[in-house]
Amino acid sequence: MPPVILGLHHVTATVDDAQADLDFCIELLGQRLVKKTVNFDNHNVYHFYYGNEAGEPGTIWTTFPYKGYGVRVGARGAGQVVTTCFSVPNGSLEFWRSRLRTAGVAFNDLESHFHEPAIGFNDPSGLRFELIASDRDARKPWTEVIGKSEAVRGIHSVQMMVRQAGPSVDFLTKVLGYHVVGQSGQRTRVAAGSDGPGHLIDVIEDNDAGGELAAEESN
Repeated sequence: MPPVILGLHHVTATVDDAQADLDFCIELLGQRLVKKTVNFDNHNVYHFYYGNEAGEPGTIWTTFPYKGYGVRVGARGAGQVVTTCFSVPNGSLEFWRSRLRTAGVAFNDLESHFHEPAIGFNDPSGLRFELIASDRDARKPWTEVIGKSEAVRGIHSVQMMVRQAGPSVDFLTKVLGYHVVGQSGQRTRVAAGSDGPGHLIDVIEDNDAGGELAAEESN
């Protein structure tokens, strides 16, 4: 029987201001606003869906902008997704450095894991993102804002922080059907359906990680 889980469908987060989120995702990252609806549990709050032109599974980043509703600032810690990574073409990172610099967004070059160069930065709400350069992503990007040779292809992976990697890796592989595809320091990469962008979870072990919950989750 083939594995039921074929990859990441989308990633969702609670953010702060709605307009700042739209500006960041559309004007800076060049994503398409695929759909604007409301939170079914709180109809006063928007639910934004960003992705490629067709809104394909694996390209979708969605947000709930909760400014003014008393939601506390999330805290980074164990037991949560702490970074969402987008896939961009090989050779495009200098374009993205320039774009982020021009927009006044602080970024840093990251240690290359699994031979994939990357840069990291935060959105206006403090959520952590990475752009990872890959030559293995054939998904068609949305090119209304950014050209095809640089545009985001979709979700590359998510990074999950835990105090002990063993139990989480066991659950992902033995119960959910993922398989281990790499190890880099305290990082274990697992994949479902394929070992390319859109199918990956990096389980990062940090024995000293706090236990506070933040408002980001992968689906």
